[in-house]
Amino acid sequence: MFDLDGTLLAWDTQVLFCGFVMRRAGGRRGLLLPFFLLAPLAPWLGAAGMKRVFLAYLWRIGRERQDGMVREFVAEWFPGRCFHELLAEIERQRDGGRRLVLASASPQWWVEEVGGVLGFDEAL
Repeated sequence: MFDLDGTLLAWDTQVLFCGFVMRRAGGRRGLLLPFFLLAPLAPWLGAAGMKRVFLAYLWRIGRERQDGMVREFVAEWFPGRCFHELLAEIERQRDGGRRLVLASASPQWWVEEVGGVLGFDEAL
């Protein structure tokens, strides 16, 4: 079982994907305003609440467009920017006949895509 953020990649994929979207659809930058305005309320909203507010940058983007951006994002970032040692370990585990599971708290949209690109048997 492998984790995504901080294990396969040194960065938070939520922030990376947001930056990716902003580079391709810069007009969505204003949708981040609620996140910054509500940041002082983070202790009361909690991590889950702040994640929901942060994801407002995807508001009304449409599933087809979002899926296309996810595919482009994963193609740009994976596996080229993953820790090479971990990619080698994944390969060793696969060669040893072990079932490979990618586990992440990141949204399923890109976790499944990353899992497929990196050859995991399952992505959660």
